[in-house]
Amino acid sequence: MASDLQQRVDSLKAKTAMLVQKYAALEAERSRLALQLAESEKAIAQRDRHIAELEGRIANLRSSAVINPDRDDVEMTRSVIAGLVREIDRCILDLTD
Repeated sequence: MASDLQQRVDSLKAKTAMLVQKYAALEAERSRLALQLAESEKAIAQRDRHIAELEGRIANLRSSAVINPDRDDVEMTRSVIAGLVREIDRCILDLTD
């Protein structure tokens, strides 16, 4: 009876030791994953800031494209103005005749 009780106690000690080891391993894994999560969140925040900066630069470039017309727009505007000047000249000639 005593040896049966001793075997049960030894079995419980072994199982307890195994549970403690598993708990320690799980706790170490949890700590590692928590650190990895924190690093990932930091990287995401950094990328979000970078994306916001790039979106701001895109908006600025779009604005500058509107302010600075391209060569075709300049030529078209000159052509329209030249046509208007010719029409004004014709009107002036008609008035002086």
